[in-house]
Amino acid sequence: MEKSLPDSTSSTHPDDRRMSVRYPIRGVIWFQSLTENGEWKDAVGITRDIGISGLFVESELVPPVSSALKLTASLPAGWGKDITVRLGGSGFVRHVRHGPSEPSGFGASAVFHVEVPISKA
Repeated sequence: MEKSLPDSTSSTHPDDRRMSVRYPIRGVIWFQSLTENGEWKDAVGITRDIGISGLFVESELVPPVSSALKLTASLPAGWGKDITVRLGGSGFVRHVRHGPSEPSGFGASAVFHVEVPISKA
């Protein structure tokens, strides 16, 4: 039995500049951001939404706009609760969010590559 894809978070608002659909999938994401002095800084966050060309990450560490990123996401597969799919990729921070009413985070453009599903058993 196939499961349908989650509803899209794509907006019909005229100011939405996304070039592809995003899906509300929450998973753990490990990322490295390139600092101004050329060093990679490690951090972890949670994906809020993800699509073929980008994602939004909720994280205490919020890299500056235009920072280069290396990303590894572990997402639920959807067809088995004990299976996750790992995506690796790279990208750039497009916008950041800091605020008391919402979790801090950043939106990034990214290119992902699917890795072999991982069993949690």
